[in-house]
Amino acid sequence: MPSIKTKLPTILTSRLIANLFSDNIQVSKNFYENILDFKTEFESNWYINLKSRNSQIEIGLFPKNTDLIPQNYVQSPSGVNLSFVVNDLDEVYERARNMNVPIIQEPEDEFYGQRRMLLEDPNGLLLDISSRIEQ
Repeated sequence: MPSIKTKLPTILTSRLIANLFSDNIQVSKNFYENILDFKTEFESNWYINLKSRNSQIEIGLFPKNTDLIPQNYVQSPSGVNLSFVVNDLDEVYERARNMNVPIIQEPEDEFYGQRRMLLEDPNGLLLDISSRIEQ
């Protein structure tokens, strides 16, 4: 009896978008554009898509009153943070200070070779922002 070859399915994931739920998506949009230089790729009254300058990172913004997501999932963030590695942490820190962004932890040099700080975005989400310490 001839053997039957079966092909296992191959899943190719091509994109990850961190979708955030906001009381005011315009405020959130301005925050990410001004703090991390994200640019708007798509904008409507029901969703905004932002990309980093090198297009490797995407953030989506939904209003909290969206009908597209079950309401029990549209809550203030808990138990999660977003981490961003940037080329100039001190510039991000100055921008955050000038915008009166809540700074949870001031920039510090860490033992693992990065300079790091913690911010809170307009939605209450903790952001861990770091850059490599040049030796």
